[in-house]
Amino acid sequence: MRVSEHKMNQGIEANLLNMIADILNIRLVYNQSAYSTWGNIFADGSATNDVKHLLHNEVDILAGSYGKTHLRCVYFDCSRPYIQESLIWCVPRVPVEVSFKNMITILTLEVWLCIFLLYFTVSGLMWCMSRCSRRESNTYRRFIDIFQNNFLVIIGHGVNVLPRTTIVRHFLGMFLIFGVVINTVYNGYFTSILSAPTFVQKYDDMEDIYKHNLNTYFLLNSALIFAFTNVRMR
Repeated sequence: MRVSEHKMNQGIEANLLNMIADILNIRLVYNQSAYSTWGNIFADGSATNDVKHLLHNEVDILAGSYGKTHLRCVYFDCSRPYIQESLIWCVPRVPVEVSFKNMITILTLEVWLCIFLLYFTVSGLMWCMSRCSRRESNTYRRFIDIFQNNFLVIIGHGVNVLPRTTIVRHFLGMFLIFGVVINTVYNGYFTSILSAPTFVQKYDDMEDIYKHNLNTYFLLNSALIFAFTNVRMR
């Protein structure tokens, strides 16, 4: 792409025209006009102001923020926009039914893995430290019982027997705080799902649309830019 040699920034339209003129070795003459003299074209073929000059070939190009209307497209060649076109996805939405999957997806897979990893790590450390101490109760010296107690802690239930040794009590206390935080976050999100219905797109991709044998309409965004609102797009 060739860079225009004109130092003055006259806007992207003027800069592009200057660049084309430099490449084609032609001379451009600009006539500045105000918004009040832009003019328009009508259904009977008459035009006013600047648009009239273009219609009668008195000027070659109108550069500026001219709206793209149906009549202007009939009588003139309108340039395509220099901004990137995007796809507007218009599909119906359906409510999400609360199921077991929704209860699982409240937390991401990474969060669930971290919770289970911390659960097994803390339970294993508490079991090892309980085995090394004779003062500890038999509940925390048994592998199955300590995992069962920690599971009750993490889901917010109480345990019948508390540890006797200080280090095991510290671990259980920290795990209890962690369980309170996790339960608060999970119950908050779960309550919001039950109380406020959420909606998702009924069709996620083009394959779903064609699978249901639906009609599709494609329209460039630039074609939606009209100066009047009494035109319905199909």
